[in-house]
Amino acid sequence: MSENKRHIRLLPPELRNQIAAGEVVERPASVLKELVENSLDAQADQIDVCLENGGQSRISVQDDGCGIPAEDLELAVTRHATSKIACLEDLERILSYGFRGEALPSIASVSRFSITSAHAGEDGNVTAHRIEVEHGLLKSSGPAALHKGTLVEVRDLFSNIPARLKFLKTPSTEFKRAQDWLARLALTRPEVGFSLHSGEREALRFLPGQTLAGRLAILWPRLVVDALRPFDGQRHGIRAHGLAALPNVSQPRGDRILLYVNGRSVTDKRLLAAVREAYKGRMTSRDYPQIVLFVEMDPAEVDVNVHPAKSEVRFRDESAVFSAVLHAVQAALVTSFDVADAAWHDAGAASAGAASAGAAFVGGTSAGGTDHAAAESTTEATAESTGAASRPMGFWGRLDNPPLVERQERDDLADAGQWQASGPAQVNGPASHYGHNLLEEQAHGSQPPAGSDYGAQALGATAQGHARTGEQSRDAGVFVCPEGLNADHGVMAEASAPYGSGLNAGNTAPDAGSPAPDALAHAAAPYADGESVRDRQPLRVENVEYLGQVADTYLVLRDRAGALLLLDQHAAHERILYARMRRGAFAGSGQLLALPLEMSLHPAERERLFDLRPTLESLGFVLETSASGLEVRGMPPVLSRAEAREFLREALAGRKDDLADMFISMSCKAAIKAGQRLTDDEAAGLLRQWLATDAREYCPHGRPCILRWDAVELEKLFKRRQS
Repeated sequence: MSENKRHIRLLPPELRNQIAAGEVVERPASVLKELVENSLDAQADQIDVCLENGGQSRISVQDDGCGIPAEDLELAVTRHATSKIACLEDLERILSYGFRGEALPSIASVSRFSITSAHAGEDGNVTAHRIEVEHGLLKSSGPAALHKGTLVEVRDLFSNIPARLKFLKTPSTEFKRAQDWLARLALTRPEVGFSLHSGEREALRFLPGQTLAGRLAILWPRLVVDALRPFDGQRHGIRAHGLAALPNVSQPRGDRILLYVNGRSVTDKRLLAAVREAYKGRMTSRDYPQIVLFVEMDPAEVDVNVHPAKSEVRFRDESAVFSAVLHAVQAALVTSFDVADAAWHDAGAASAGAASAGAAFVGGTSAGGTDHAAAESTTEATAESTGAASRPMGFWGRLDNPPLVERQERDDLADAGQWQASGPAQVNGPASHYGHNLLEEQAHGSQPPAGSDYGAQALGATAQGHARTGEQSRDAGVFVCPEGLNADHGVMAEASAPYGSGLNAGNTAPDAGSPAPDALAHAAAPYADGESVRDRQPLRVENVEYLGQVADTYLVLRDRAGALLLLDQHAAHERILYARMRRGAFAGSGQLLALPLEMSLHPAERERLFDLRPTLESLGFVLETSASGLEVRGMPPVLSRAEAREFLREALAGRKDDLADMFISMSCKAAIKAGQRLTDDEAAGLLRQWLATDAREYCPHGRPCILRWDAVELEKLFKRRQS
């Protein structure tokens, strides 16, 4: 008979068993999983596992469970024979790990298999029985010596199927996979003791009665375990609980995302999506959280009979499960910088009232690319090409906020001596950059700079500086203290003013003998506001002190616990703008353009514009289509023309799939950039608004906004302590 005209026939039992075994028994790890789950179903308190040659030569699992009666032992290795379900209703409410009656016969069909079990009868007497099966055929059955529980031994796995044997990895790799499965099972039952041996070597041991965190401490690094936070929430009748690590200890692999449904370890895309969504905005898309999640629900609401290895499940109401997991995990993450202990909580509460009154940063003058790092780095290039520092448009200003850095006032200054403002001195040395004391100069017979009203001009120019914008003058006049006065009286806090207000703004003609502006700028570089190291005092914003700026990118802070903090100004501003956009703060506030922005459109872009137009208009864009393309007659005030053009190109090209992605892109382009110097007033304003923002620890892309080192961590960095 030809090959294409064969009759349908029943397969022989041996072949059927090997086909079924291929679904259940993939490698030694799957054998270990099935045997240990049987031990857990038998209510064992201690389970001991031993593997030789990675499980290829021998797998041994012994427990102290209830055991199997002698008359049922042969049925245990018969296909579709089980004690765990009896009818269809039982299948819909599965509470045990196993239920099909396939595991033992499948394993026995591809190995030399033996099982010894001791069972206590009604009279209390314990009898043990043993059977041996070789490649699916029963070889022997008889009494044995075992005081309690069950002992299963699997030897020469896949010895009768060379094709399957060659697909196994090295013994060390197979042992590692078996160890991972035992660890997963051990996390579900902390009250049960587990041990794993590789030959004579003990590789793993879990003591009975350990906590979940205690067992994870054996498996995961200490840094991760210390960052674990418990969560426990119930929603829609579904309980989600476990331990979730803080985002700052994420890793580039997802092997520490452990998901359980009713105690069963599963891999489920919906549960994984809920976990990823809970961490969204707190870590980058290429990083993975580290979490152990247990979902407990009515067994009738979940189907576990959808995968041969029972590693996948199907939920009746996926949205309810997603919501329950999302809210439970978020509860462990929405802390206010909890690694800083309580330093931030009071600050956040105190600044909640200022959230509505304080206007966020807006604007950004340099065009950013789609790459996040490239968007930050454009400011310096723009500044070099134009010869002036590029600044965000619309820095708070008087109409947006009350003064952020109050001028220090002291009642005793009037009696302490004469105070006067001064420009930079002509002499070389550190003091020349901070002003000079007129009393000291008169004592040495020196004269003030040309123009006796120099100090008055400098002070008078302050009012003009508040009403204009422009580059801040670095040689601004500052208050100086007469000699002999207490140094504390020399402290000066820069007056609150919008960007561009310099004390010397009106002084456009310096004395001919004064140093060149470039020399002054270079010499005064340590502090752009003109203060000396001795006179500079930290600015307190809520419960945080602002100490200065590093690399024109990071704000140096100190919390009330005395810890050192670095705040990324770009990431912090991104979070502020993103929060405003989520609240709809820019809705209907498009800035009309005197000269419309014209863009050509591809037919595919026209189609996408039709779908996105309501969303874009809600962001502040005023759009009109024509035969030639698109005219942008208005745009959000936070974007420049170049940034608006690039943002629209990305949105119409489909690179921004939803509104949240658009908010993230717009906040990135509009935020102040790395390398952009901020005055004390601007830095304090940014800090105050950031403290009033929810989920402030991470930027919308998931990068951290702030890093913190307490005294202990600093001592470790300087090798003053080892642990």
